[in-house]
Amino acid sequence: MRSLIFYAVYDIMLRNMNFVFFDIECAGVHKTYAKICAFGYVVCDADFNILQKEDILINPRGKFELTDRKGEKGIVLPYDYSQFSKCPQFREVYPEIKALLEDKNNIVMGHAVLNDVKYLNLETRRFGLPSLNFSFYDSQLLFMASGNDFSRRLQSCLPYSRKVFLIPQNSNRAFYTKPLLCALWRKRRPPPCEA
Repeated sequence: MRSLIFYAVYDIMLRNMNFVFFDIECAGVHKTYAKICAFGYVVCDADFNILQKEDILINPRGKFELTDRKGEKGIVLPYDYSQFSKCPQFREVYPEIKALLEDKNNIVMGHAVLNDVKYLNLETRRFGLPSLNFSFYDSQLLFMASGNDFSRRLQSCLPYSRKVFLIPQNSNRAFYTKPLLCALWRKRRPPPCEA
């Protein structure tokens, strides 16, 4: 009975909330820097209707080093790389990203968000800006916890999930993470992580 009351109150509270799904791409990542070049996000209401979506392109102020950890082929961005030099630098888009992530009416979600939070912290340090302060849910951690496998091999669940949710292979991760997290969110509501 107590848990039914808790979820009823929780669902009423959610009516006034929005969900923000986001993903970051970097021109290069190192232990001491992350040159963010794209911040993609989707904002949904409590019923998961899309209210806003955008891919904010950012001038990374440096060359593109898009290889994986082994120095082999890395990600391929869906933009012409010359386009990024015409975009605003991180300092200029920081207020918009900060407002979106720190808004107390937003529930922030994504896949491997711990990595994205690390990139945001490195980038704010590089530009001498205050770190962001927000709570978030990470689908990677949810997948690992649900399978009791914390080896990060559960990345393999994403191709399967794409088939289940009919999500195109080349979709921006912020957009394809949304249906996965919607299904998980409706199933169980874990406590958020803190940035």
